[in-house]
Amino acid sequence: MVRTATGQSVDEILNRKTVLVADDTAVIRMLIADTLGISGVRILEADSGKRAIQLAGDNAVDAFLLDIRMPDMNGIELCRTIRGIDRYETTPIMFITAMDQRDVLQWALDAGCDDFMQKPIDAMVLRKRLGNLLQKAVYLRQLETMSLSLQRYVSPRTEEMARIYAT
Repeated sequence: MVRTATGQSVDEILNRKTVLVADDTAVIRMLIADTLGISGVRILEADSGKRAIQLAGDNAVDAFLLDIRMPDMNGIELCRTIRGIDRYETTPIMFITAMDQRDVLQWALDAGCDDFMQKPIDAMVLRKRLGNLLQKAVYLRQLETMSLSLQRYVSPRTEEMARIYAT
């Protein structure tokens, strides 16, 4: 069993998380659902960008897995739209794509994605990388909570020093 730096297994990190998979290919969505489902992940499937936005509005999503090429709205536009929703400002977004063009990958990063991987999907790599992104999101929330607490009790200079030493 693979453990993270915190001692948690990838399955423990993924368990009970909700992941929205936006890909117009049903086989890819099914493969991802099977790969992550064994870890207790709840999968929301969208075959278009518009459907993904609807699902994101109706559910609390812990991470997004997006394809770049989709019919009504490409994944890069979808990523920008998701990042524009306050509650998903720091939610992990990973592109899973068959595209190998560096320009497109740079656009994806510029749109706000956290990671990307090439198709075909390697199940172990997907689970590990998604687990890492989710763990990072936990750390960011903890840092934000600590920062809010510090703002109430300490001077801005002391808060800045604490932030520097925490990272």
